[in-house]
Amino acid sequence: MRRTGLNSAFGLITLVAALAVSGAALAQQATLERVKKLGEIKVCVDQDNLPYSSDKPELPGFDVEMSREIAKELGLKLNYHWFATNIGKRALRQMIGEGNCDFFPGLPDEKSFEESNFRIALSKPYYTSGFATLVRTNAPVTALADSKAKGVGVQLGTFADFKLFDKGFERKLYKNTKEMFEAVALKEIDAAVTSAAEGAWLVKSSGDTRLKILPNTAQEFIFPVAVGVRKADKDLKDAIDTALDKISKDGRTAAIFAKYGMVQLVAEGEAAPDAAKVETPKAEAPKIEPPKADAPKADAPKAEAPKTEAAKPDDKAAAAAPAVATEQFPYATPEGVPVVDPTKIEDFPYDPKSVDNGRKLYKQACYKCHGPNGVSGGTIPDLRKYAANHDHFDMFAVIQGGRLEKGMPKWADYLNEVEIKSIIVYVKALPKD
Repeated sequence: MRRTGLNSAFGLITLVAALAVSGAALAQQATLERVKKLGEIKVCVDQDNLPYSSDKPELPGFDVEMSREIAKELGLKLNYHWFATNIGKRALRQMIGEGNCDFFPGLPDEKSFEESNFRIALSKPYYTSGFATLVRTNAPVTALADSKAKGVGVQLGTFADFKLFDKGFERKLYKNTKEMFEAVALKEIDAAVTSAAEGAWLVKSSGDTRLKILPNTAQEFIFPVAVGVRKADKDLKDAIDTALDKISKDGRTAAIFAKYGMVQLVAEGEAAPDAAKVETPKAEAPKIEPPKADAPKADAPKAEAPKTEAAKPDDKAAAAAPAVATEQFPYATPEGVPVVDPTKIEDFPYDPKSVDNGRKLYKQACYKCHGPNGVSGGTIPDLRKYAANHDHFDMFAVIQGGRLEKGMPKWADYLNEVEIKSIIVYVKALPKD
């Protein structure tokens, strides 16, 4: 369950400059003021993640090239903090928790990400990412709909996988974009829904003229992407917005994305946009990448979580909590947020705010693999049934320590105790049918 950000997983940590000159004084300055004095700015990027970024000078990736142009517009030298996204490092820890960089490209510009990452401010979007249809060059624009009953390729456990399942598509499941690319090229399938950026890059870098990415896709598959800065760095955000405007207006943005074969996505039925334009409306749906499990390991003895006497609500809290009863949710808030029966759990939050926090965290951390409402679309066992057959402490141990041999990563480094408990209470309260 890898993802881009966390909901209040880290406190605000004082940033200490790793420079010999006036370190303490510099740490107290706003980032824009500090970087101008230093003459350099640092970006967080992955060293091996084309087409987004790489440490190869001849082919650095579009996020690195855009970051270079931003630094150029600010009159600063660009430095890099390289980190591997496949081990689950995230923007909050890199930029805020550890202070390794001043800005972070490639973050989703959509409501749930901003809601869950209140310490990050986002620039205006500089391109659209999302999921698009990969087809053979001579395929009609209706290829996806035409393949509904025959089978559409999709990467197992992704947002696109869940949505195709919800819409009644026959899905052919693959591990990655490359496998789907080969399946379409070999005519094993006629269409696949894949990451637009990765699919376009495979078409471009392979030189394979048999395949193409369709620009029209479902509106829910379109995700504007922005640059992230610390929430307090409004001046830096404004400066980056101004830089992005200039880079777009003089054609540099279009040239950079053309180099990597990027296709500008538009909602189905709309005309393809001018290639030089990159701004798009905000998308509602999240793009979530969970951290990957390191490697299969033998089961370790399960540690017993300490059990304490259940916290009891006072009279005021009891009066303010569950107000609406239904057959599925005998305990619920007036807004319909489920709350489990506090008499049946120990040492777990049951108030409406905690459960709602659990809902938000689930959407960010668990949705991609376990699906909406705990139903994964058939690729992973029903989480509701698992929750019904395991107590809170069993679930806590699994989330905290992971089950690497089954592809479930450990979340101990990403979620704190309160956040894990909130997720468990929310999952326990999900409707069972």
